[in-house]
Amino acid sequence: MELVEYCLQKLGGFFYNTYYLHGREMAFSFAIAIGLVLMVLVVELAYVGFGNSGFRRVFFERSKSTITDIVYFVLQASGMIWLFAALASFGLSYAITSAAKNATHLDLAGRLPGWAHILLFLVLSDFLCYWQHRLMHRLPVLWRLHEFHHAAEEFNALTSTREHPLEKAINIAIMVVPALLLGLPTTEFAIVAIAFGAIGLVKHSAIPWHGWFGKYVIQSPRDHLIHHSRVPRHHNKNFANYFPIWDHLFGTYYEGDADGARLGLDRDYFNQTDPFRESIATEIRFFRHAGKTAKAQFGRAKRGISAISGKTASPPGMPRPEERR
Repeated sequence: MELVEYCLQKLGGFFYNTYYLHGREMAFSFAIAIGLVLMVLVVELAYVGFGNSGFRRVFFERSKSTITDIVYFVLQASGMIWLFAALASFGLSYAITSAAKNATHLDLAGRLPGWAHILLFLVLSDFLCYWQHRLMHRLPVLWRLHEFHHAAEEFNALTSTREHPLEKAINIAIMVVPALLLGLPTTEFAIVAIAFGAIGLVKHSAIPWHGWFGKYVIQSPRDHLIHHSRVPRHHNKNFANYFPIWDHLFGTYYEGDADGARLGLDRDYFNQTDPFRESIATEIRFFRHAGKTAKAQFGRAKRGISAISGKTASPPGMPRPEERR
């Protein structure tokens, strides 16, 4: 009973703090998000025409994939994704952020000029996101979460917000690191955050922007399309979140062209029902896979101990290989 009361108290606190105490800020943030999306959709429309535009897919011919994008855009823009992330992680994301507020901040960049602090924060954050992203593709258990994003069968600006709540919780935990090490940047960071949010929307659009800037400075839509492609030669390439320099440094940049790129996954359980049921099903698959992985690792450790102690080990199980895509 105490647990229920505690959960209800925290739930009420979330709504009170987010939508009552900071209601104006949330409304302003939501309006900015809507404005950015419309701007990107209109620019894309001017470049590629109505038939190939996200504008058509979002407002006129919505597939189940696009409906999922719309739902998750609303969750992200309204701040509700933070609640969903806390629920999906059983309160872990909330516990981490709360602990971070009370932890000792090293504030290593506190004496730097504002612009230098922001730049260093962005570089460190993007570096961490790059390696997190690689692990999401490398480890089958994490892929069970990340495939929710890759299940998009068509691109539009809203696809950038298609993020499973449990993956959001992991991202929140990762972003605590630069905040503790460097300290949060100055108020000017809000403007930079808006700009980089717009970049995320552009990356998932059909705007034909690439060139040297898209190849070396800020990842282009063309390079991110390759990352999403289910064509085998495109797999495990272009992991950068914003700065493609990481892909060049660590050998994951795709030098070929995007011809033949196809979106979506070779799965039959995405874009079939509704976004919430598919989100729950994704989490169930994640925990099932995590349980199987933990059991297999425990079995290997047990056999290793038995071999060292001279006892007869039980025959090793052969886990069924998982398809990546």
